[in-house]
Amino acid sequence: MRSVGEAELPRKTRSFPTASTSRSMSLRLPALATSPKNAQLRYRYARWFLQRSKETQALGQLKQALDLDPTLTEAQLLMGDLQAKRFNYRQAIGYYATALKLVQDQKQPEQAKQVQLKLGETYLAWAKLDSASEPERQNALKSAQDILLKLKEAVSSEKESTLEVQLLTDLGDLKMEQGDYQAAQNQYHQALKIGAPESVQIKLGQAYLAGKQTDQAQQTFQEVISSDAYASQADEGLGEVYQAQGKKKDALQQYRDALKRSYSDEARIDVAKRIITLDPQDKDTRLTLADIYLKQHVYQGAEAQYKAVLQQNPNSIQAYRGLGEVYAGRLDWDKAISNFQSALQLKPPSSVQITLYEKILNADKQRAGFKNKLGPDGQEALYQLASLYAKQGNKDQAKKELAQLQKDYLDYKPELVTKLADQLSGKKKTATLAPDGKPGQPVADLGQKLLPGCKPVYNSRSEE
Repeated sequence: MRSVGEAELPRKTRSFPTASTSRSMSLRLPALATSPKNAQLRYRYARWFLQRSKETQALGQLKQALDLDPTLTEAQLLMGDLQAKRFNYRQAIGYYATALKLVQDQKQPEQAKQVQLKLGETYLAWAKLDSASEPERQNALKSAQDILLKLKEAVSSEKESTLEVQLLTDLGDLKMEQGDYQAAQNQYHQALKIGAPESVQIKLGQAYLAGKQTDQAQQTFQEVISSDAYASQADEGLGEVYQAQGKKKDALQQYRDALKRSYSDEARIDVAKRIITLDPQDKDTRLTLADIYLKQHVYQGAEAQYKAVLQQNPNSIQAYRGLGEVYAGRLDWDKAISNFQSALQLKPPSSVQITLYEKILNADKQRAGFKNKLGPDGQEALYQLASLYAKQGNKDQAKKELAQLQKDYLDYKPELVTKLADQLSGKKKTATLAPDGKPGQPVADLGQKLLPGCKPVYNSRSEE
């Protein structure tokens, strides 16, 4: 059930700093200016950046730390973790291998086992990656097997349950990749006997399914679901069982349950694809899949799904908006604006209109270039935003949008702009009075003849 292009990441043995740790670290950060060659301080600085989700800066600090001191084991391990997270498995393996030699030289057998496990898992993750060539995959599997089996000998003799559970699970994953489903089942069973978590039971169900033992797979997945109603992977697995049994309706129901309960984007992509395969007319799932692709900047996949939705429903505001986002991501501003405008023509709610006009405004700014004047689309967006904000009662924002029009685009619909500006400023249009103080304007006497018995019509000009 792994999504295309993804693989399981090796576990991390170290946690990121807590809030209190981060605060204490921030007090030491100024010391970096006076101790730029302090490798340990740069390592701590890297962790401080990670606490704030600034991965690029963290990588920079780690590189400098390792340049200063290649024997800094914790920096080697953290760099390996970050490279593995980015699917740079070859680089991650290099850092883990260096760390392993360091801890072995330092006579730290317990930490060496953890690093060995991490190294084996990384090779296994590399083998699972869809982009890996077949020779790379086979070499990675062999390396993973050699490392994990050697580690199993050491762990089994010492009965270290926590490490052994993960090791048995990894060996099960290895056998799954090698196509030996019976051996994988045996490894998962052993892990479950010594306290493996629910996720391993799901792996067992997948091993049964891969071995075409659908009855055992169904029972395993149902046991997981009965104990955890939000086990989305078990829902997906049960859906696969029903699909293998030719029960399309039941399979769709399980997949849709899994889609609702899945948390990771990768899992949701995998399940959504299964649903669309069984039900190509499911527009909602296509939109869900397209939105996830868009979030991940997979523009080709997003574009294909949004266009498929529009073929089924030409009035989909969400699909036009999504296509606009796709083209904006590709810097194709003309197509982006065109699709945002198509969404507006379908008269969405005012809140959505504001979002769309803001996107048009931004796209037109990008299209025009830095410090250049907006085109007609951008000017129209400014006016519409001012009008929409005014209707919402957000006068400050409306005035802000309108002010730019009044300052830089005097030729844009001056009557409408002035009228809206007057409304926002509270000015009321007053009627023009005649010289006598009464409404109306004086007109010249046209000299019409009166009918008998009729009085002249009042004409204020006759009093001049």
